[in-house]
Amino acid sequence: MAAKETIIYVTREIERALGIAPNEHYRIITNRTAYGEDIKQKYPDFVTLVDDPAKSGTESLGTGDLISHPETARVIAEITEKTGVRPYLLVFKNTARIEPLARERGWMLVNPPAQTCDKIENKISQVQWLAELERYLPRHRLEFTKNIRWNNEPFILQWAHGHTGGGTMLVNSEAALQAIKENSRSVARA
Repeated sequence: MAAKETIIYVTREIERALGIAPNEHYRIITNRTAYGEDIKQKYPDFVTLVDDPAKSGTESLGTGDLISHPETARVIAEITEKTGVRPYLLVFKNTARIEPLARERGWMLVNPPAQTCDKIENKISQVQWLAELERYLPRHRLEFTKNIRWNNEPFILQWAHGHTGGGTMLVNSEAALQAIKENSRSVARA
């Protein structure tokens, strides 16, 4: 990265962006939270906290909403004017929604393409593209939830996609499996 270049991490949760301290070449745009306020006090010129009057309570803007927010455009314009170089954007996970939003605005994402992210994260496609390495993987099988049977042995169940660990569960009883099945039916109907 050249001396004038900047990366802006746009994320709904500031904790995701704190692998390094914010600085003139690494800025953060995120939702306003109490913890975000603490970080902004330490790095006032490098952290931008966004409010959305349409959201209330504990709701926060998603990454796509943050990218679309006028404050993000303002920060990017300010950095571009100051340095003469448009900053790069980094997000926690590029998606089919985020990628075109950035492209429409002429902003460069440093993340891999959304299609690649989806292929790597999706547990079903992982089984396919890691097939030749199967001997190194834990014992596994692909199954529709309705077909899973309790055999008196605890197991880990993972959905094809999950968010922050919510797609991985320890099933340690028949009752737990039944609850998952009921929940998956209600989600499928929603």
